Amino acid sequence: MCRPRIFLFGGAMLSGILPLYAEKDPEIDLLRSRFIDQFDEILQMESMVNSRIFSERIQALWREFQTEIPMERALLKSLFQHYLDRNQRMAAIAVLQELARRHVDDPERQQWYFQLGQLYREAGAFETAIARFYQVLNPSVVRSGAPTEEYRRLSQRAQFEIARSYFEMGDHERSTQLFSRLELIELSDADRETVAYYNVRSHYQRRQYNRVIALAENFREQYTASRREAEILYMQTRALEATGARDQALVVTLELLRSSQPGSANGAEQWQHWQRTTGNFFANHYFERGDLNAALQIYQAMARLSDSPEWLWPIVYQIGICTERLGLMPRAREAYEWILAEADSTEIESASIRMQTDMIVEGATWRLERLDRLEELDQRIQQLSSSITQ
Repeated sequence: MCRPRIFLFGGAMLSGILPLYAEKDPEIDLLRSRFIDQFDEILQMESMVNSRIFSERIQALWREFQTEIPMERALLKSLFQHYLDRNQRMAAIAVLQELARRHVDDPERQQWYFQLGQLYREAGAFETAIARFYQVLNPSVVRSGAPTEEYRRLSQRAQFEIARSYFEMGDHERSTQLFSRLELIELSDADRETVAYYNVRSHYQRRQYNRVIALAENFREQYTASRREAEILYMQTRALEATGARDQALVVTLELLRSSQPGSANGAEQWQHWQRTTGNFFANHYFERGDLNAALQIYQAMARLSDSPEWLWPIVYQIGICTERLGLMPRAREAYEWILAEADSTEIESASIRMQTDMIVEGATWRLERLDRLEELDQRIQQLSSSITQ
């Protein structure tokens, strides 16, 4: 996974790394330009980045660029930002590792290890990422003069990132343990919400559904305006269904589908994603089980989510099938006729969407013809029955 991701911690959006901004200096710019020309040749062999040969070549190159310590530090930070801006992750990692190795007494060293952990995780090297986050917590890394409060906050973030890395690598048992411990730490409200969210997800991945139900309910009580509530509700409904609480699962599903996102419009697309995911799963689930009344309630709620043909027409079609199977023929006919009327008045430019909607129109046409035949047959049966009784 190579693209930068966005994480929420401390109540603010944090990109996958914390940028190091180097001061502008003509001499540094010149040194950087000369270094990049030679360094890029070594970086062509990316498979060697963690090898002994690569390390030896880097050391030899640095000896050619010997400068005073402040200048060397500024050069390395400038190089790191250069490769980071160009999304050359392995080069950025190599430079930042060298920066941490050569400046062991620097007060920013903990931050460098934290950034290395984020970069390695984005590259999919989860175990190495975890090792770097643990280095943030290593007392030997903490130098005298480091701001205590700043380091406390960074250490809390490192603990969170360790738990999150275990989660992303699929070790949900370990991540569950770590997230549970984090809840005991004194955190800001925003940080506590993030930890609580991942705690629910970790238990959900481990299929500990009773625990998910309790944690989700607690999350909703504490964070009533959370942008994550829709996903929490999805996991809660799945857990309720898995534990046999089907009536309660239906209630929570309808609650999600009929709700709007709290707070600002930020994250509206994510909120709608979880509404649609939940609706699709449970509507199809109840329909396949033959619980048509439950399926119909969900389809009707889903119809309010969007007016786009690719979303609404299939939903109305399913409403038609449900009402038809429930013996509500007039309502079924109304649904199918609505689709045909919309098709006559709507121009769809996208070929892929038009292919999808054409299939819906074809199905609605066939079902209307079927209803006509059934009604005609019913009339004949009634006429025959009437003639016999006379």
